[in-house]
Amino acid sequence: MSTINGTLLLTQVASTGGTPASIAFETEASITLEQEELDITNKASLGFHTVIAGKKSGSMSFTAYMEPAASGNFDTLRAFFGTLSASPSAPERGALMDWQLTQGTGSGDLTISGAGLLTSLEISTSTEETATISGSLTFSGPYTVTHAA
Repeated sequence: MSTINGTLLLTQVASTGGTPASIAFETEASITLEQEELDITNKASLGFHTVIAGKKSGSMSFTAYMEPAASGNFDTLRAFFGTLSASPSAPERGALMDWQLTQGTGSGDLTISGAGLLTSLEISTSTEETATISGSLTFSGPYTVTHAA
């Protein structure tokens, strides 16, 4: 049985069409794939719950140690939210981003990628503990799974 060391899987983000860069100081990440069920229970199903596949969706979450100025950390991620400013020169809405969870570029290495919207970004602090950031994004459109040649 082949296994993947979780340390080798890195979350990378970029502006749409940009070059992905790793989230700095990441400690964990997860991807959730979901599929809605459409109920088609009818008299012919003899009272058994019957379903067919509906919309597919997905999300990703991550946690990292906080280093605001580090490339790929809080300031980089916060920029995807846009701003709450009423200034005409400032974006009012967040922007879609490209994302990927990748093992690397070696033969057989796994990469899951797609586009998404950063839907949360949180800072957590405790007395005498390292501050962390965590966030989540919702997939926009399909995702791909590849293995490097």
